[in-house]
Amino acid sequence: MPDPLIFAMHIAYRIGVYGIAALSLNIEYGYTGLSNFGKAAFLMIGAYTAAIAVENGLHPAIALLLSIMVSGVIGVSASLFALKFREDYLAITILAFAEIARLILRNFDDSIRALIRFTTGVESYINVFGGVHGKVVRSFVSIPGDYRLYNIAQLSLVYSLLAASYLFVKLLSDSPYGRILRAIREDELASQTLGKKTWIYKMQAIGLGSALAGLAGALSAQFEGYISPESFQPHLTFAIWMMVILGGVGNNLGSLLGAALVESIEAAALFVKSFLGYLPLDPVNIQWIFVGASIIIVVAFKPKGILEERPIKTPAVEVARHGYTRG
Repeated sequence: MPDPLIFAMHIAYRIGVYGIAALSLNIEYGYTGLSNFGKAAFLMIGAYTAAIAVENGLHPAIALLLSIMVSGVIGVSASLFALKFREDYLAITILAFAEIARLILRNFDDSIRALIRFTTGVESYINVFGGVHGKVVRSFVSIPGDYRLYNIAQLSLVYSLLAASYLFVKLLSDSPYGRILRAIREDELASQTLGKKTWIYKMQAIGLGSALAGLAGALSAQFEGYISPESFQPHLTFAIWMMVILGGVGNNLGSLLGAALVESIEAAALFVKSFLGYLPLDPVNIQWIFVGASIIIVVAFKPKGILEERPIKTPAVEVARHGYTRG
């Protein structure tokens, strides 16, 4: 039976990682109204960037920065083409991009080996992304001997970055820039008539969301110690969507609450299985059943999520509401 404290720390770490991922989707969908169904791809890009960076001797802080930058740049690049489509086609296009990216990483090493063998007749060893076998990732934290202390250090790392991410998204959403994103979500045509180049703002929103997703992917990879393209299939994207929808679209605290709920449901199933030794269903399937039931209940009684989006308080709103300005 696993140590309950270690198990709880592991789940707490996952909540922190997916809290960052949910915040990234909240920028795109919650504030801008963009349906990004390829979120798993940007976690994957961040994870592999960090893995390759630390494998080549770079400092973990540089690996994190590279994960953020590479994921953000690829997010912007993908959006340059996808944003030309309507919202429903945008979602399908980014989903297709995510699957193409996953399959490229899955088959890249074998393809390069086959190409070298075909052109030179020489067998070669290529291990860039690990292919179907995945890739071992070196941890950013090194505390030999005491696994509990190691987990505490990992929790300190992820929750400090979660707090920084929350503060960033909070300041972004409360700023004039955030109000423009909300205006685009509510009525893009009206925003355009006011002189806003909405496609630029949408591109930036996807870039920022992708960058945060890359951070989440890097943190997950270094903690788990192993990554594989099979870990970033579409169900991961939809799990993050469930977090945002459950917690509350457009509410940052709601995104964190949704991440905690979805991960806690999975943890509860795994914990019960570890004690009973047997469950009639796989814990992952139990997680989807309970999460799906939770979404049905929340959508039925609180369509905007458990924590609804709050209006921004600005001087203009206060004047409109009370009819005076503060002296």
